[in-house]
Amino acid sequence: MQYFSYHCENRLVRAEAFRGSPLKSKGEYRYDSLGRRVAKRAETEGVVEQKRFLWPGLRMLREETPG
Repeated sequence: MQYFSYHCENRLVRAEAFRGSPLKSKGEYRYDSLGRRVAKRAETEGVVEQKRFLWPGLRMLREETPG
């Protein structure tokens, strides 16, 4: 089963996937004031992955993994 949460501008802010009762994976997303996705945090079976998205204008320049 999967659940998705959106904010008032209809952008995905959270996704959760369940297998039976326990949470299998989840993702959280952040956006800037222009509606561009600037960060993603994903956790799958305890392993956390974080990404940042860099935008110099309307095109994404790159995706970074901190660390």
